[in-house]
Amino acid sequence: MTFNDIFFLFITPVLAAVVVGYAVNLYARMRERTRARAYQHRIEMLDRALEELRSEAERMRSESDARARLLQRWQAEILEPLAALRAELGLGTLITLDTKPEGIPAANAESFGILQEKVSLFRSAGVPVLPEIAQNLAMLHFAARQWREAIELLEETIEGDPTNRDARQSLGNLLLRRRNFEEAQGQFRALLELSSKHFEAHLGLGLSLVELGRLKEAIEVLGAAISLRPDHARSYCELGRAFVADGQLERALESAQVALKLDPGMTEGRLLLQQILIKSGNFEEAIKACRDALADGESARVFYNLATAHTMGGDYESAIDALRRSFALDDEIRFAAKDDPAFHPLRESRRFRDLMEGRPGLF
Repeated sequence: MTFNDIFFLFITPVLAAVVVGYAVNLYARMRERTRARAYQHRIEMLDRALEELRSEAERMRSESDARARLLQRWQAEILEPLAALRAELGLGTLITLDTKPEGIPAANAESFGILQEKVSLFRSAGVPVLPEIAQNLAMLHFAARQWREAIELLEETIEGDPTNRDARQSLGNLLLRRRNFEEAQGQFRALLELSSKHFEAHLGLGLSLVELGRLKEAIEVLGAAISLRPDHARSYCELGRAFVADGQLERALESAQVALKLDPGMTEGRLLLQQILIKSGNFEEAIKACRDALADGESARVFYNLATAHTMGGDYESAIDALRRSFALDDEIRFAAKDDPAFHPLRESRRFRDLMEGRPGLF
């Protein structure tokens, strides 16, 4: 075998393999460099896009902050006249159990309407109003006896500021007044979570629970209210009502007596005492209690209790006379008397039937 043969048989394939390997390796390195340059280009493009996005976000944030400041300034300009109008009408920022809605005087009606329109502009643009604006506007709607609007605004106030105690107490008392007892007790419970020793929250919750028929819990809650304010006559009165509903007339009488000791002229306390005496069968004492109350001024509810005591004591003519005077002061009481089982003994009386039908008989 010659050298040429050996070269072609052995050396040539090796050289070919080396050349091919080098070529493949060179191609791989060139491809990797090309890919790296492409990746670098893409990274640079992404970096530029990211920087543009950051700049745009910063611009939008600045515009949003400026818009928010502008809206707050505009709303602050509305808040001042709203608060001034509320103060001018003698309204605070709190609806209590005894707050009376007096209506919006004609002299203030126009300015109230203008302020409502300005607030409506924010709503139409989908902008939430400040909690302070909603609360002030709620008080004005309450004064105007616009219950639904007042409730919605107080709910909006709480949504914007869940820790607003005045708004929660106001909403609870308004719901209580509108006989929405379930939602009222929810607001008073939330208020107690904010302040466990909040007297008005205990009292409102107790009233709600009495109306819901949850008497044991109501008695406990009202007892807690009394422990916070042992000099508060109404708390004893409401506790007495709970005892009456629960059939505990002796304890009810004790509560009523304490309430009247703290406030001898308390109307609700006097009415409660009359009802307890009637339910206890002490008709003569009940009649005396009614007459004592009437000596200080006529009252439809007292005349009604007097009629009940006379009926259950067997003096039907006096009962009809007392009912007549009750209806003369408040004709709506007539509807309660129609279904009151206490007046069952009077059903056969022509005078009673004429009275209930509003006929001008021999009352």
